[in-house]
Amino acid sequence: MKVKQLIKLYLLAAFFMMVQPVLLTAQNLYVINDSKSSISVSGTSTMHDWTMSLDNFECNVDAVISDDYKLIIHSISFKGESESLSSDNSLMTSKAHDALKVKRHSSINYRFSSLNEIAIQGGTVEGKVNGNISIAGVEKDMVLPFSGEIDTDYGVSLSGVFNLKMSDFSIKPPTALLGAIRTGDEVKVEYTLYFDGDNF
Repeated sequence: MKVKQLIKLYLLAAFFMMVQPVLLTAQNLYVINDSKSSISVSGTSTMHDWTMSLDNFECNVDAVISDDYKLIIHSISFKGESESLSSDNSLMTSKAHDALKVKRHSSINYRFSSLNEIAIQGGTVEGKVNGNISIAGVEKDMVLPFSGEIDTDYGVSLSGVFNLKMSDFSIKPPTALLGAIRTGDEVKVEYTLYFDGDNF
C-alpha cells in the first residue's frame, strides 16, 4: 500500500473516532413529565359548554437541543388512554367513552411524519408538525401547531391548540335525555407538554 493511501486511512480512522461519540449522543429521547403536563378537550352542547381532561398519556420525543438552544425534532410518539378521558359529570364521562368505543379502541395515538415549519428565537420555539392521529380506530392526517420554550437546564415546554370534528373520526356526538341535549360536532384540544432536562 502506498504511503499516501496509508496516511489517508489513518486520517479517516482518526476522524471517525472523534465524531463517533457525537453521532451516538446526537439524538436524545425526551420523556414527558406527567405532573407538569395536561391535555383538555372542550366543546359545546345545547345546554352548556363542557370540558374534559385526558388523565393518562405518554409522549416521547426524539430530538436534539444544540448548544445554542435550537430544537431539531426527529420523531414524536403519543399514546393516550381513551378511558382516562373524564369530566366532573359521570354521565358525560360515560357518554364520551361510549362515543369513543373505548372497549374496542383503548388508545388515542399520534405518530409524527415530518416537520412542517419551525421558527426559533433565543430559547423560544414555534412551528407545526405533520402526523397521523388515530381516534376511535379512525386515522387521519393532521397538522399540529406548537410553541414553547427551552430552559437553561435543557427542559422543554411545548403547548398548542387545535380543533377537530368528531364526525371526521366516525364518532357520533353524544346526546342525553332522549336527544334533548346534544353536543356540538367540533371540539377544541389544548395541550401543554413538559419534558425534564434530566430525562435525557
